[in-house]
Amino acid sequence: MPAPTPVSPQNSTCAQCRKPFDITAADQAFYAKLNVPAPTWCPRCRMIRRFTFRNLRALYKRPAHGSNNQSVLSCFPADSPLPVYTQATWNGDSWSGFDFARDYDFTRPFFTQFAELLQATPWPTTLNLHVENSDFCNQVSHLKNCYLLFNSGFDEDCLYSTNLLNSKNTMDCLNVTGCELSYELIDCGKCYQCAYLQDSKNCSNVWFSINMMDCHDCFGCVNLRNKRFYIFNEPYTEVEYRRKLGEIFPASAKQVKNIQERVQVLRLKQPVRFMHSTRNENVTGDYLLNCKNAQQCFMSQDLEDCSYCQLILFGASKDSYDISIAVGERCYEIQEAGGYNVQFSWRNMPKNLATGAINLDNLQYTVHCSNVSDLFACVGMRNARYCIFNKQYSKEEYFALRTKIIEHMKEMPYTDAHGRTYSYGEFFPPELSPFAYNETIAQEYFPLTKAEALAQGYRWRDEDHKTYSTTLRAADLPDTPATAAANMRQLTKDTITCAHQGTCTHQCTGAYRIIEAELAFYQRLKLPLPHLCPNCRHYGRLAQRNPIALYPRQCTCTLAGHNSHTANTQCPTTFQTSYAPNRPEKIYCEYCYQKEIL
Repeated sequence: MPAPTPVSPQNSTCAQCRKPFDITAADQAFYAKLNVPAPTWCPRCRMIRRFTFRNLRALYKRPAHGSNNQSVLSCFPADSPLPVYTQATWNGDSWSGFDFARDYDFTRPFFTQFAELLQATPWPTTLNLHVENSDFCNQVSHLKNCYLLFNSGFDEDCLYSTNLLNSKNTMDCLNVTGCELSYELIDCGKCYQCAYLQDSKNCSNVWFSINMMDCHDCFGCVNLRNKRFYIFNEPYTEVEYRRKLGEIFPASAKQVKNIQERVQVLRLKQPVRFMHSTRNENVTGDYLLNCKNAQQCFMSQDLEDCSYCQLILFGASKDSYDISIAVGERCYEIQEAGGYNVQFSWRNMPKNLATGAINLDNLQYTVHCSNVSDLFACVGMRNARYCIFNKQYSKEEYFALRTKIIEHMKEMPYTDAHGRTYSYGEFFPPELSPFAYNETIAQEYFPLTKAEALAQGYRWRDEDHKTYSTTLRAADLPDTPATAAANMRQLTKDTITCAHQGTCTHQCTGAYRIIEAELAFYQRLKLPLPHLCPNCRHYGRLAQRNPIALYPRQCTCTLAGHNSHTANTQCPTTFQTSYAPNRPEKIYCEYCYQKEIL
């Protein structure tokens, strides 16, 4: 048998940003396996396009359709043209996706017709499954007594967090798993009674620290392993530690800021690993856990043979490209979806996230479908098979019409208001998203001004007029936990002006309240009160993480014996890293980092 002909990388120009990008041989093999055309948008723009379909934090009070206009909290504003149902009504039997079945019109572009189906079919107010006393949350599952949690699951008594899993009594966290009685944690796991902690695992009573593993009773430390009774990386006896800590803490909001600045100074003196990685093999990207053969993937776990994926946190995925907030195999260009052999789809619900039952197979261009297989261009379908535009067909009719529509999509592409064209093989055009750019996670990870967003063909939503008045400035909040305790009853009644006052690009709400459970938490951990609204606090945590980007760099280690270099010569190892070349950290390769830290 002759050897296969090598495939060369294909050069292309992104239809969105107009920058060149490569379609590698591995990419081409994947597209051929799925029988889909190569993308016309670069990986970054494809990711942003998917992100413009995900609104996590912008919530609105509005009436619900089909429930006597019951007032609900929804990710869709009141002026949205979509028929928005309460979660109970949407999950109920009063309607069926078949109610909106229609024939395909070969005289009009595919996406024009699909937009009409999207706007006719019911939508749930939020996507919250199996929640108890946790109404003010979005994109969550299996919560109890939680408030303002987003993209989270299996939590109890938690507040103001995103990507929070299996945690209790925890608040103001980002990407945290299995933690309890903790505050302001970022990328941490299995921590107890910790605060202001980042990139750490298996810690207890550790505060104001970064990259700590299996540590206990530490304060203001960086890069420690299996340590106890350390302050700013200096060892103390237990008696000395507790006396010294009593002099430092509890602290005012100003003192907290000073401590954080001192920790950052200490961090810059320490080496930094070139990527945030745990138990990975042959990967590029950042914030990866248990991944194998994953290229340009970020903030994900349990990936195998995947590329260009983000925020895969709830299960294993395999042999997939361009999936975000999803779980699947042989999937491509999907968000909040998953299953087996699913492409160009959004917001499809697994049958049971707790058991891992997905029950979504062989789908393209589907939205809000559950327990289905072999669907094309359907919205809101349940327990269905062989449907197109929500209309039932026989197996033979289904495959024949599907092939015909795909050819029609290629012959009559859709052109959006910005002049961009979309044929078969593209994710949904951004103008089909029911959300404005600044309502979505695209603004969180790739912030734009209104002018920039409009120039790039995205919609923008101006801030709604606020009818409330504030009663307290953030600057006038009690300065320490002790002084706050004397004003507990009044503080839960005040409407506080956010220190940003809506001038930032952080989806700032302008004002915020401190609820009773929150205030009790601050008192228990002796924490100062926050001066920012929950959205601005969330953006502050995002800013402490590395961006979704990669840069070619060389290891900066110059220590003798760490690799194949001598003293005062730079390690020759090169890599892709999310630390930009102009950043001040000392970036080490895996070998040099292990030698120095472990």
